[in-house]
Amino acid sequence: MGQTQLRGTADPVSYEDAPGPPVLLLAPALVATFLGLDIALGHDLGLLFGLGFVTVCVGLGLLAEPDDFFLAAVLPPLMMLASMLVVGIAMPSAFGFPSASAVEGVIAGFAHHSWALGLGYVVCLVMLGVRGYLMRLQRL
Repeated sequence: MGQTQLRGTADPVSYEDAPGPPVLLLAPALVATFLGLDIALGHDLGLLFGLGFVTVCVGLGLLAEPDDFFLAAVLPPLMMLASMLVVGIAMPSAFGFPSASAVEGVIAGFAHHSWALGLGYVVCLVMLGVRGYLMRLQRL
């Protein structure tokens, strides 16, 4: 009798053998880096964070593994929500309203950076869709 492999056991190929960190872990770290840089340089969230967020979303759409397309498609709004919650709780004045509460800060942050969320999310979804379509064409 041959050996049977139990369900859930590790694959011989592991993430340690991969050339770099998985993109799904790297994307939130890069967004947090842009968040910290923008606050450190200007004491508020501005264009640097927005452009950095869009850039990370582009990279996410280009570099995500095919098995991770769903997670890559869900990640941009979650990254923006986490960023706004962190800044809204820790430093609500970073949104440009010095007397704002945490909830008002989060809402103001979403309103101020809705362009970055919309653009980054659309670009990420389009790239994932095009990559999925091209992969289906290659299988034919």
